[in-house]
Amino acid sequence: MGDRVNHYELFGVQPSATTDEIRDAYLRKASVTYSPENRAVLNDAWQLLQDDAARRTYDESIGLVTEVQTSAPTEPPPPPATPAAPASTAPLCQHCNGAPAVHVSFASQKGRLVFRTMQRVEGFFCRHCGQSIGRRMTDTTLTQGWWGTISFFFNFVVLARNLVGLRDVSRLAAPTWPNGPGTFPPYPPGRPLHRRAGIGVALIALVIGGGLIAAEVSRHRGTNGVAGASYGTGSGVRTAAATAYGRLDVAGGSETDFANGVNAITFPQEMHADVDRLIAALRQFERDYSANTCTSSPTVGATCSDNGVAITADQAAMVAADARIRTDLGLPAIDTSNLAQ
Repeated sequence: MGDRVNHYELFGVQPSATTDEIRDAYLRKASVTYSPENRAVLNDAWQLLQDDAARRTYDESIGLVTEVQTSAPTEPPPPPATPAAPASTAPLCQHCNGAPAVHVSFASQKGRLVFRTMQRVEGFFCRHCGQSIGRRMTDTTLTQGWWGTISFFFNFVVLARNLVGLRDVSRLAAPTWPNGPGTFPPYPPGRPLHRRAGIGVALIALVIGGGLIAAEVSRHRGTNGVAGASYGTGSGVRTAAATAYGRLDVAGGSETDFANGVNAITFPQEMHADVDRLIAALRQFERDYSANTCTSSPTVGATCSDNGVAITADQAAMVAADARIRTDLGLPAIDTSNLAQ
């Protein structure tokens, strides 16, 4: 520590502060002190002040405790010609004692697949120290906060709060030191966020995350797994479609397996209308079949929603649509009475 401030001024507390108050001030100061040299200064001061005997010795060394006078008191010295200016009572930066300062909160998040870790800093900071701390923690969040199931979505909240804090400190004037320089100089603001690696990493993470979300939404789209057939042109498309469609187990397979098989085929463009009819029939069957359920209760007994008539009509529509597609592809007709079983 230099000669500019004593240990109490370093922590921003009164000499009469309790050990608990000094410890809280030490923790606040240490949370925003990144230099190993400055951390050593804080640790040395805290180790001294938490020991009662060492603290009394230190207080005497800086003139806070004097020996009891045994002789007659002397005349008090004359007052100074110019009274000292009173110390500023406005909030000061808890790192460098600069002013003006504003109360802000910053956080950094690191995502770890299924869990996340957080670090938070809160207090009064001047423009330079606030920008340095806020930019550093925001850049950490931009680079490491996306890589987890929970942290990916919570990262937006952390970033929004940090940007509010950065906005508040950026509105402050450049710092001055009304009570004299602090033990530590102000942090340099550093590069703005758009010139740091975090922006590029965040863009990559958003592309990856957006793709995974879109794929998951697409996987659950529709009622029976039919997302919509693909279409192409050329003789090769028709031949490949005929081969693939001919392999589908229409008569003995389930409706879901049949729908998944249709999804995987690229049909000739001119078959668009017939394929759409088959897809519509598959979807309607799924809706009617899902509604054809029975429930039971002790008071009412078994109750059923009988959609047998509708299901039979859906089966007939699927059989007719299948027959048209087989004709279009030059495939032989088969018994499709079990198409939707």
